[in-house]
Amino acid sequence: MQVLRIFLIEAALIGTVGGAIGITLGALLAKLIELAGRAYMGSGFVTLITPKLLLFSLLFALLVGVISGMYPAYRASRLEPVEALRYE
Repeated sequence: MQVLRIFLIEAALIGTVGGAIGITLGALLAKLIELAGRAYMGSGFVTLITPKLLLFSLLFALLVGVISGMYPAYRASRLEPVEALRYE
C-alpha cells in the first residue's frame, strides 16, 4: 500500500509541475498573441487570464497526473520489491 501511495504522489507531483510549466508557457503565449492582436486589430484586443482559470488548469493537470499514474502504481504495488528491482 505504501508503494501505491508513493507512486501516486510522484504522479501528482509530475502532473502539477507539468501543469505549472504549461500554464506559464500558455500565459506567455497569450500575452504575445495579445500584443500581436493589438498591433493589427487595435487596443480592444485583450486576452484574459483569471485566477480561477489558473487554479482550474492546475487542478486539472494534477487530476490527469494522478489518473495516468493509477495503473502503473497499482501494478508496482502488486510486485515484490526484489522482483521489481530485478527488471530495472
